[in-house]
Amino acid sequence: MRLVVACLAVAGAAAIARATLHAEEQFQFVVSVLDDKGAAVTDLKPDDVVMKEGAKRAKVLKLEPFSIPAKVTLVIDNSRDSQGALSEYRAGLSGFLEAIPADVEMTILTSAPQPRTVVKMTNDRTQLTKGLTMFAPEQTGPRFTDAVVEFAQRLDKEMKDAKSKERAPNYLPVLVMVSTTAQETVGYEVDTINKALNVLQARRAKLFVVMAAMRDKNVKSGEQINTSAAAMMSQSVAKTLGGRYEGLAVPNGLAAVLTEYGQQVAALHTRHAHQVRVTVARPDGISGPLQDPSVEIARPGLKGEVSLDGYLP
Repeated sequence: MRLVVACLAVAGAAAIARATLHAEEQFQFVVSVLDDKGAAVTDLKPDDVVMKEGAKRAKVLKLEPFSIPAKVTLVIDNSRDSQGALSEYRAGLSGFLEAIPADVEMTILTSAPQPRTVVKMTNDRTQLTKGLTMFAPEQTGPRFTDAVVEFAQRLDKEMKDAKSKERAPNYLPVLVMVSTTAQETVGYEVDTINKALNVLQARRAKLFVVMAAMRDKNVKSGEQINTSAAAMMSQSVAKTLGGRYEGLAVPNGLAAVLTEYGQQVAALHTRHAHQVRVTVARPDGISGPLQDPSVEIARPGLKGEVSLDGYLP
């Protein structure tokens, strides 16, 4: 049984077809392959990967590990309205952390009175667990949008620094935001915010947001949660980037949602961090643009995705 790599029919095939071939008619693509339990398959052999142009099979020259691990930035709204939901916060955040693979690096920030770091980027679970208790409510509003902008600015600086050193950033940025529905304070102009959102898209970041009402006066229904400026921005950006948005009328659902977010981030990490880069030589007699390319995994029971750069939907 052969399984056609899932993403080839959409972005993968178009991307490969646009690839610029080297003079020796060799090119590369990246496959992410999982078994029926969702575990990464890293022991592929050349015969397991079948790349064809039409009916003609390309020769697989080399397989090599290719990793784009997830790095998580967790932003917690510790504004005045979080006061009455600290137990729900802690339960949800603990569930999120427990679901994240041990090798994933994470940084923890709070968003009031301004975005600031609680724990620097690390995969030390002791530090991260401690960090979930190292914040307290501030008597100010949240800086939700400011946190998004400053996250994007850090990514932009990384990209510019990497370009100057002729090397691309090699990780998947994941922004996870836990927010109240309190009125936020925004310190950036619209043009700066729009530029930040463009950077997130260019850098292939993922966005996960859960927004929960903490006081009756803030929200009367689930619908009202989703109509604030921050909520509408989150819904649009999460949909564009790939991720998820949830609005909660009460904070009791935080534990379930954040645990699910942790599982989803874990799956993203598994798909991205354990890939294989494939180098092939085109079939004899074929030159110019790729002709009806297809990629299959020949080993039974596997599923996968293909890309040129290792970044997946």
